[in-house]
Amino acid sequence: MSIKKRWLQIELIKAKKEMRTEDCKWGHCYACGVPGNGEDTMLAKGMPGALPVVAAPDAPARPQDPAAYREVAKGAAYRQKAMPDLAPAERVRPRQPERIFRHRVAFSKTGDARFLSHRNTMDVFERAIRAAGLPARYSEGFNPHMRLSMGPALALGLESRHEVFDVDANEPFSPDAAARIGAKLPAGLEVLEVRELAPAEPPLSKAVKGARYSVRLESAEHVGRATEAIAGGAPSFLPALRAMSLDADASGTRLRFEVNLDQAAGETATAKKVLEAVLAVPPDAQASMSVVREATVLAG
Repeated sequence: MSIKKRWLQIELIKAKKEMRTEDCKWGHCYACGVPGNGEDTMLAKGMPGALPVVAAPDAPARPQDPAAYREVAKGAAYRQKAMPDLAPAERVRPRQPERIFRHRVAFSKTGDARFLSHRNTMDVFERAIRAAGLPARYSEGFNPHMRLSMGPALALGLESRHEVFDVDANEPFSPDAAARIGAKLPAGLEVLEVRELAPAEPPLSKAVKGARYSVRLESAEHVGRATEAIAGGAPSFLPALRAMSLDADASGTRLRFEVNLDQAAGETATAKKVLEAVLAVPPDAQASMSVVREATVLAG
């Protein structure tokens, strides 16, 4: 828009001093940087028939205003290289706490909540923590946001019995933090635990090592393929697969497996890749399968 940075800086100083800037449509050009000599912005006069001719508002300069703002010359104040009679604007930064308290929150995501995306889930918890009145810590800048770090993303449509995220705070959370957050959550999201982390504990990005899943097998063909894969040593064809077993109960047969999520430990995988490799189920056909993340595996 061609607006000069200096013009904005001076406007900021004037605003803090409660000094008036006349609308340039009346013919007073302040040399903001827009191309032209100022006459093309005189919308309130000199255009018969287009706009009614209205007298300019009476805004006499106050005696305490600097001399530069009492001059009649157009834009005189803005064309000066230095303005010693105006103090520079100062930005007051909020005082940050000497210590940051980290908290790890464990939660489950079931029912209709499984259709919340990873980003939506993060937004829901940010709002719940804020609504609960907990002393969460925010970033600095023009658009501050809560210092919250989510665990590994869960595929859309999957349920989870154990998800985690870390949140920074200016003070320790109260003992009833889990109940206060849970009271602000929609159905399907439930807080399992809120605990303060010790200073030596690693951040969530380094603490997550893997994830355990379970899937209900609906056909004898899938049971046979899973049995064959377990007997043949599944990790040989999928290095990220750490363990795999079959469990049968009253509800049917479930395939349980654990995958690596630690990039420093080698190849990683998702539940979708495991089902495609072990059961030969293409990704587009997995939507009808009951897949649950049983736990997020953390270090220690």
